[in-house]
Amino acid sequence: MLDLTQLLKDYAAETGGQFNAYSANKMVIIIPVAPNRFQTVHAEVRQINKQPLISFTSKICPAEPELDYQALLESVQRFSYSRLYIYEGYLQAESLVSAVNSPPLDVLKMIIQEVALVADQYEQKLTGKDIQ
Repeated sequence: MLDLTQLLKDYAAETGGQFNAYSANKMVIIIPVAPNRFQTVHAEVRQINKQPLISFTSKICPAEPELDYQALLESVQRFSYSRLYIYEGYLQAESLVSAVNSPPLDVLKMIIQEVALVADQYEQKLTGKDIQ
């Protein structure tokens, strides 16, 4: 099984980001996405349909009624690994991977980076500011 803690620590060190573990199953990595811009990606091991999966998520903005949800759903087809969804009132970017049969490390790093980039790009596009 993948050592998620080590992957995120190594990736944070590699990118000049920061790593924080809340538990063995919940961690955060803050990674640079552009000069002077960082994005927080949460990593959590969850059971979905009795399968252990790793969820990489990043908040984009509050899910306000005035957002063009059709355009957002249509934009997902341009993503390689991510999807957009609403959770606890926030539009978020997410990618799910198997915790047992996870992709190679270089692919996992691309997945984490895409989640961060998608969240950052849509955060800027939809709000013009950083959302915490």
